[in-house]
Amino acid sequence: GDFGAQMQLVNTAREESNQRVTLCDLNWTRLVQMRLALAQFFDQPAGVARLAEIKQVEIDFAPGYRSTGVLLTGWLASQLGWLLDASETENGLRFTDPSGQTVAVKLQEIAGDPVGRCSIFSGEMEFRVEDSVASDLLEISHHVDGEERMRELMPASRNEPVALMREELMRGGPHRVYLRAVEAVRDLF
Repeated sequence: GDFGAQMQLVNTAREESNQRVTLCDLNWTRLVQMRLALAQFFDQPAGVARLAEIKQVEIDFAPGYRSTGVLLTGWLASQLGWLLDASETENGLRFTDPSGQTVAVKLQEIAGDPVGRCSIFSGEMEFRVEDSVASDLLEISHHVDGEERMRELMPASRNEPVALMREELMRGGPHRVYLRAVEAVRDLF
């Protein structure tokens, strides 16, 4: 509910633990399959080149799950070396990529799954991951304007607290990527 207060608790626990504790939250665990689906777009050499061309990202999140959308933004920013330009703007967030170009991130509250859609716009290409409300699958697609969308399905994360806790407890180990994602959006809280 209060992302700033939650992140302050994480930061305090991390400082007091002397790095002996593995920190994470369920909103991060909710994003596992979404992050995997987004990453697979850029696995091939042609996809890697598209990473430097990203100019806009749109993330739809459900009411009460803004922090999940912000964590997804933090993951993208930390993995791609984006720096937060300013705190929130009217249309979302602004980052600067390593080449000095602006990347706009639009966060939209829309009823549905915690993160219902993430679209990444790179050049003339859109890479999209949507959580299908009717099933436990993600629909992934990419297309160039004017062309038919190429669609595939991948597993989606579950949203029940018990299933999320079970998944998180099975993982174990340090969550360095999570901590980098939080650091990338730290100025927002």
